[in-house]
Amino acid sequence: MIELIINSYLSIFVSIGTSCILIFVIGIYWIFKKPANSTAQQPIEHDSTLSGQEKIINTDLTAISGDDVVGTQLDLARAFIEIENKQSAKKILEQVVLEGNTEQQDEARFLLGLI
Repeated sequence: MIELIINSYLSIFVSIGTSCILIFVIGIYWIFKKPANSTAQQPIEHDSTLSGQEKIINTDLTAISGDDVVGTQLDLARAFIEIENKQSAKKILEQVVLEGNTEQQDEARFLLGLI
């Protein structure tokens, strides 16, 4: 009886297993396939003169905040103060004092006083 069950389902199990292996191999092929076109992403060049913090401030904040980079820097400094990362907050606030308008500079000085 067991032989009959095994023989009747064996072909089904073999075909399912073969299909799974084929799908796995195709997936691995697509993962490691190199793009043939020249529009592939270029590796990111790192500027070793800037710290990670400064890279975030100089590049990403422009994209996130639009025109109000200094306002976004103030928000970021407030977030750093909340998580008690005082060094990062201080660096950002010092930059706001240099680049911001009068209101932003006053806010930055106030936050620097809290640190």
